[in-house]
Amino acid sequence: MPDSAKAKDKINHELYLPVATTMYYPTLLFSAEDNDIIADIGADIIDYNEKMRAKWLAYGGVEDEWEDYLKKLDSMGLQQYIDIYQKTYDTAYGK
Repeated sequence: MPDSAKAKDKINHELYLPVATTMYYPTLLFSAEDNDIIADIGADIIDYNEKMRAKWLAYGGVEDEWEDYLKKLDSMGLQQYIDIYQKTYDTAYGK
């Protein structure tokens, strides 16, 4: 192993592994209908989220715009998106 890789490996073991978790998002298989819905809603939500995050990182203003941001996400169907994920998770993992 090259010295640079050894150094990186040492950093990983000393800094990251003590706080790493084994938690992961499980694989979910959506129905065709749900998949279409989350694809449409998700694309819009992710685009809006990335746009706002970039804006806030560059110019600030998150505190002043937060409530409007949440309202916009709600109007974009965030709750339906969450509900589909929850329903699919519950079905797959027996809740």
